[in-house]
Amino acid sequence: MFTMETTCRSLLSIALLVFGLSCCDSKQPSQAVNSKTNTAKNASTENTNANDDPKGEYLKSETGTPMATPKPGTSNIQGTVFFNSSPAEDIEVKLCVDSANLFGDCIGKKLIAKTDKDGHYLFADLEPRVYNALYVRVFKSREYVHTAKYGFLSLKIRTQPDKTFFVPLTMLFKSDLKVLHPKANAAVEGQDLEISWDAYPDAASYSIELFQFGNPGVDHLRGVSTQGTSYKVENPLPDGHYRLRIEAFNSSRVKIAQAEDGIQFFIKSAK
Repeated sequence: MFTMETTCRSLLSIALLVFGLSCCDSKQPSQAVNSKTNTAKNASTENTNANDDPKGEYLKSETGTPMATPKPGTSNIQGTVFFNSSPAEDIEVKLCVDSANLFGDCIGKKLIAKTDKDGHYLFADLEPRVYNALYVRVFKSREYVHTAKYGFLSLKIRTQPDKTFFVPLTMLFKSDLKVLHPKANAAVEGQDLEISWDAYPDAASYSIELFQFGNPGVDHLRGVSTQGTSYKVENPLPDGHYRLRIEAFNSSRVKIAQAEDGIQFFIKSAK
């Protein structure tokens, strides 16, 4: 399963955590899940042979029904974008022809498409070649997500003449969940710490993770789930610099929101 979760503009702030500063994990917003709309068995599709991709740098095409037939000798790229388990309309999708950086920006030529009322987008009649990245904009924000990732980079898309490449379904989520306690950059006591946040619309449950900077081998909270809007940490936390991550999920366990960039704070015990 591919997700979204980290935005490309927050990649550098996230990318160093596992090694003692900040890190991204398998739950980042750069992923997508298989589309229910891309299941037709008689569709035209591009298949990437595993032997042609020993480093795993290329995205594999799904199967599906083409929105349009590419002109002879050209190729199409199409996909679908959802938010909160529903189609997301008027979402910008950016295809980087030449190259891309870690921030969701294309370097050189780029192509832009918009999703329709069913969440579908189409890049039609393209030159058959390798395209270096595909980014989906998070509504009208400045944030973009990968459709898939290779390390910190988007997977490349290789198209073939007279074929349609079907990008896996992109599930958007927002970064506007509001944390009430602890506040960003605040210094709090490590004894009886209670984490709290505002209820998020359509959220059925929340996931909480807590990491200590400089001590990547210790996860004080990881994979904790609750239906409420607060959580009391059972064990005292040692002094240090921490990063808190809270994610909101709907009743189908689809991620719909997270606290922006994670909340960083400090534990400083009273003397």
